Amino acid sequence: MYIEAATSSGSRMPPQTLPTEDQLAARRQLDEARRALRARKGETRRKIIVGAVVLAQASRDPAFRATLQLLLQQHVTRSIDRELLTDLLAVK
Repeated sequence: MYIEAATSSGSRMPPQTLPTEDQLAARRQLDEARRALRARKGETRRKIIVGAVVLAQASRDPAFRATLQLLLQQHVTRSIDRELLTDLLAVK
């Protein structure tokens, strides 16, 4: 079935056809990619929020800071990551 539409000048638009299977598959793939991107952004935001709370608590509570230092020393092994955390890894 064709959908017919008239323009303001009275001429007819070409008939519209239904999307092909390839177009539907591409649309589903794009929708899935967008959902995955939103999920990754949400996970990143969540980590930032938790990190901010942990850092704030570590600056106020020496016992918490000591525990955090121990955890970081045990679990952060890559030198490039440790360089970013030198202030947290240093014992005060």
